Amino acid sequence: MLATRGVTDKVAHIVEKTWRKKGRSVAAQVAAAHPTETPPLVLQHTDWRLHLEMGHSKLAGQSQPTAIFQMEMADTSSSMNEVRTEKLDVELSHAELHALFLQLNAIQTELDAPMAPSAP
Repeated sequence: MLATRGVTDKVAHIVEKTWRKKGRSVAAQVAAAHPTETPPLVLQHTDWRLHLEMGHSKLAGQSQPTAIFQMEMADTSSSMNEVRTEKLDVELSHAELHALFLQLNAIQTELDAPMAPSAP
């Protein structure tokens, strides 16, 4: 993955070697220094709709389409008797939705890229 970002093989190998030796301890130090208390939420349900606001008669032809995503998440840390859910609505304009799509495509490309076998 580093190679796709312009990092030379030599530098990538050094980073990999260092991470293998010290990665867990560094991650533990970061986690200890910056604790985060977020509930373990699990996406339960999603829905979406298109919201099209028609223009005023004086502004004929001007509309502001937005996509509205609705996500329902369950708090997995709650007891079995009580499942707490949280709903999140996200409204995106056409430009914001397009930017999100491009970012998701970039992530998918990196996930699909074959990982180069590491040298011992």
